[in-house]
Amino acid sequence: MGHEVFTPTHTGVGERAHQANENITLETYIRDVVGCIETEEISDIVLVGHSYGGMVITGVADRMADRIKALVYLDAFVPGDG
Repeated sequence: MGHEVFTPTHTGVGERAHQANENITLETYIRDVVGCIETEEISDIVLVGHSYGGMVITGVADRMADRIKALVYLDAFVPGDG
């Protein structure tokens, strides 16, 4: 159907494991995804978050609401307002 899928890896995980350190926070992961969106110049996005990823996509949506079409929480944390 012509959809593109992007799967950014969070800092300190997988192929980025060498970047692991004690200063990594939720904000780090939000910036990882925001950076991918900006670099790839994508919009009309359906963000999918699994488990802790629900926290990440919520933060991304807060910063880039104009580019987000929908959020999908797949067996994920859904943070409350604030």
